[in-house]
Amino acid sequence: MQFRKKALLIELITGIIIFIAAIFGMLIKGFLKERPQYFFWVAITLFSYSLITIASHFRNKLLLCSGITLALALLVLVFPLAYFPGDKDVKNILTFSFSLCFIFLFACGAFVQFLKIKKNEAILETYNHHIDFLYFEVDMKAETVYIKYSNKFKESYGLPYSELVLTFDEIKTIIHPEDYQRLKKFDRNNITSMSYMKLRVQFPKMRDYVYLLIDELSQVTDMLVCIGFDISRLEILNQHLTQKTEEVNKLDTLLEKTFETTKDLIAVLDLQGNVIVTSKYFDALYPFDKEIIGKNLFALNEKYGHTDHSWFDETLRKGFHQFRTSDQRNGQMTWIQWNEEVIRDASGKPEMIICTGYDITEVMNLNLEFEYQSRHDAQTGLLNREGLLYAIYKLRNVDSAACFYIDLSNFASINDYFGIAIGDDIIKRIALELKQYQKDNSLLARITGDQFVLMLINPTEEELSTTIKEMRHMILKVYHVGNISAQIKKSIGYALCPKDSKNLVQLISLSGMAMKEAASNEHNVVVRFDTRFLDKLNEKIKIASKLRDAIDSGDIDIHFQNIIDVNTNDIIYLEALARWKDRDLGYIPPNYFIKTAVESNLIDYLEDYLVATAIKKFKLIKEQPKYQRSILALNLSPSVLLRDGFSSFIDNCLESNGLSSEDICIEITENTFVHNIDLCNYFIQMYKEKGFRIAIDDFGREYSSLAILDNIDYDIIKIDGTFIHNLNSDKNLAIIKMIIEIAQMAHKTIIAEGVETSRESQQMRDLQCYLQQGFFFHKPEKLV
Repeated sequence: MQFRKKALLIELITGIIIFIAAIFGMLIKGFLKERPQYFFWVAITLFSYSLITIASHFRNKLLLCSGITLALALLVLVFPLAYFPGDKDVKNILTFSFSLCFIFLFACGAFVQFLKIKKNEAILETYNHHIDFLYFEVDMKAETVYIKYSNKFKESYGLPYSELVLTFDEIKTIIHPEDYQRLKKFDRNNITSMSYMKLRVQFPKMRDYVYLLIDELSQVTDMLVCIGFDISRLEILNQHLTQKTEEVNKLDTLLEKTFETTKDLIAVLDLQGNVIVTSKYFDALYPFDKEIIGKNLFALNEKYGHTDHSWFDETLRKGFHQFRTSDQRNGQMTWIQWNEEVIRDASGKPEMIICTGYDITEVMNLNLEFEYQSRHDAQTGLLNREGLLYAIYKLRNVDSAACFYIDLSNFASINDYFGIAIGDDIIKRIALELKQYQKDNSLLARITGDQFVLMLINPTEEELSTTIKEMRHMILKVYHVGNISAQIKKSIGYALCPKDSKNLVQLISLSGMAMKEAASNEHNVVVRFDTRFLDKLNEKIKIASKLRDAIDSGDIDIHFQNIIDVNTNDIIYLEALARWKDRDLGYIPPNYFIKTAVESNLIDYLEDYLVATAIKKFKLIKEQPKYQRSILALNLSPSVLLRDGFSSFIDNCLESNGLSSEDICIEITENTFVHNIDLCNYFIQMYKEKGFRIAIDDFGREYSSLAILDNIDYDIIKIDGTFIHNLNSDKNLAIIKMIIEIAQMAHKTIIAEGVETSRESQQMRDLQCYLQQGFFFHKPEKLV
């Protein structure tokens, strides 16, 4: 803009100089005195020249025509009359006509120029306030750059100046080094074209570089006029777009490679089911078609025998669909998990469907293997409990059935005595033995470590009779493993469908009741279920319910029985005994309700209550002079003795009552050692280290194994009352003498239980057994 003003000014000054020179020449020649009209003509010529010059610069055709018209009018006026045919009036008319045209054209041109100037000013004002742009004038001669900033640019970057003049050296410092390398030097001999050049520039007082798009407006000799637009935001967007484009290209490349290398089965379909793109492994589904892109998937599937296309409609309806297919390939079953998903366009309309398949054959095989393992016993290969129930669920057309429940009664002791390896071998032999009774559709399961269930489906009367007969022969069968012979006692019960129950699962429970009846039977028989067993079960359930209520309400009481030193009559031990009298059922024997507690999983709850109550009462009893040096004897069941955390429980009970472990003797029965002998020793040793005494209670009643005395670290042996009552028997007497002799050699204490007469007491005294317990000395009573 500034450049155009200078150019125009130069042309006008040139015209004025010519005008002054012409006037000065005419004055010298004296023309102005002779013809003063020459001054007027020269002035008009100067005006016409100036008008044409200005009109050309502003591209105003009306002003240009008015200047030319004025020049023509001057020509008509200047040329002599002789050049015009006719009289003087023709010349005057022409002069007048040209003058009128000049006036009209000049007025119109001036008005148009005025409107254009106003319009340009309005546009420039709008640009100035709303567009980030700069105006440049590059003076190659002076090696300077004039810069004019729009108000919007100035406000956007907080510049304290509106215009700036910089030298070429200063320009170098504000242009980004990388961009400056693309610029040639500004010098008068090498003017660089700057049309649509993009530069990063950091003007004084600016924190960051700004991106400018430079456009050359005009170039005359040593002057270059340019305009620059701020494209920083556009450039940032362009960089983001470039980055995203690169990412998309990478994704396209990755997707292409993925389709080539992935083992997943991928296909993209249009809404008509035509194949757009596929992965290599998807193509393998159609081995007889070399190229499937462009083909219809429904037609392809039907060609290979797959006619169900409901998945496609389901996917379009829901937007996502999953299903599983299986196919026989190369003699093996192949499983594929399909995920179908609708891809939508920007408006949300379905555009295509992407199908992704995963070969899950290995997973399915593992699941099938896991399912098999979860439903079968690993040791014998028979069904386990879960497998038995599932097999029953899958059974169809069952008119009758016979369920045999086989329990290996003494297997735990065999396992402990001979070892696990021998026990496992015997289990396998019994499983093979039972398999011979399996018929078509019959089920055989090992439901626990030592329990089996055989269920005959739709057996004939002869098959049932034969099986019962063979089961009787199994009851006391001896198994030979190497040099070892082990007799396994089996308790067997059975129930029939539909006579006993139409429900096969319930039939297992009923045969289990019959098995328990066989276990308690003195004779080795196979027991058939009887409805009386249900009455017994209901009675046990009733007792168990009342037992829990009695524990909660504290209705089970503790009685105590003295253990006397017959030499001094001192009460050395005080045994705690549980007693329960129900309001409805009356007195219930301890053996019965303790057995009920074991069978109903209440034994821990019951014994915690009994131990806590006994210790609490014993604290009060010790306040009596004759009991001050007495020790409390507590009977513990095997499950409680071997329970983690019970030692902490009894410690807390003693501490809260001001007693110590030295005040307690723990009595355990022989059947405790049916469990793992090492585990028993571990817990016994733990209690002894705490200061508790250990007594073997009722010794000789069940196993009478003297080997126990060598394997267990004990303090006291309590000889069972059955030996005491039969002292007249030489055999019993010999056993008692042996037990006492062993105890004396090991420096252990002997207590005689069940002493009921003075004769029995004297006999035990004669055998040097001085600690005695029984009705002869003291009947159990409630001391507090």
